[in-house]
Amino acid sequence: MRKLYANPRLKFYIGDVRDTPVSSRASRGVDYIYHAAALKQVPSCEFHPMEAVKTNVLGTENVLEAAIRTGFDA
Repeated sequence: MRKLYANPRLKFYIGDVRDTPVSSRASRGVDYIYHAAALKQVPSCEFHPMEAVKTNVLGTENVLEAAIRTGFDA
């Protein structure tokens, strides 16, 4: 996507949504947040349910809280 759009106004971040400081740094000074991190393979999630909860639920909560803390208003 970075190459496809080649726009200096777009920033792409890779980090673990389970890491609260990473989520906070990535959400500073942005207009939009696209949270696409999730464990989607059902058999893997069934075999490791706590990892699925940590990423899909707690990770999402971290992104939301980071957006609130950094003043994201959408």
